[in-house]
Amino acid sequence: MTKLKSVDLLVFAPHPDDEVIGCAGVIQQAVASGKSVRIVFTTNGDGYPLAASALFGKAEADLTGVDFARLGEARKGEAIAAAKILGLDASNLLFLGYPDGSMAKTPAPYDRAAAQADFSRALRDSLPSRVYVTDRADEHPDHRITYQLVREAATASGYSGELLTFIVHSGGVDWPSLGPVFEKEAFGGRTYPAGVSWPPPIRISLSAGEQEVKLRALKAHATQWVIDNGYLVRFAKSEEIFWPARNHP
Repeated sequence: MTKLKSVDLLVFAPHPDDEVIGCAGVIQQAVASGKSVRIVFTTNGDGYPLAASALFGKAEADLTGVDFARLGEARKGEAIAAAKILGLDASNLLFLGYPDGSMAKTPAPYDRAAAQADFSRALRDSLPSRVYVTDRADEHPDHRITYQLVREAATASGYSGELLTFIVHSGGVDWPSLGPVFEKEAFGGRTYPAGVSWPPPIRISLSAGEQEVKLRALKAHATQWVIDNGYLVRFAKSEEIFWPARNHP
């Protein structure tokens, strides 16, 4: 396999759209300052029945393997379109193609050793000064496994740069709420985002222009926007928030 070129910033996204949700602002700022960026996608997002049903106008019970494969190709195309909006192109993206929605299943429907090798190679070849990945406290299983694989890759490769995490799923559609900044919120007897310190130790401010570009990039993930726009728009805020992974086991 061809060795990857080194980059300044490396983003691990469990699915196409997570890179925009969590990191569209920092990606824009990196590109604007002349830094190189790579985005690594754990899955192609091809296991989401609601998205496939909406895309192909079929009942979920009537979906076939071909439909899910076509959804994955559509989402890869959306990731490329979103990357262009953020100032990148297809050469900045790496799709690993692991099974969407099944990363945490037991037994795992993929070779865990091969996944560890793929993540280690991406990190070792990229030689980034900073890595972003979904947090271990994120409530989506694919997001937690992606975090684990990145941590294992960091150990295996001896990575010593910054490793920052972000939250996509915490509390369902109730967190985050609409508004210019992220807030800790209480409902159902719990507070969200759960499992992380608050306030977040890192808040990155986004300009109005960067917010507008982030929103356009979110909309570029059209298969997700058509069904989840009320949720996705909540991340188009005046800031992005992160936690240093060194605070986690």
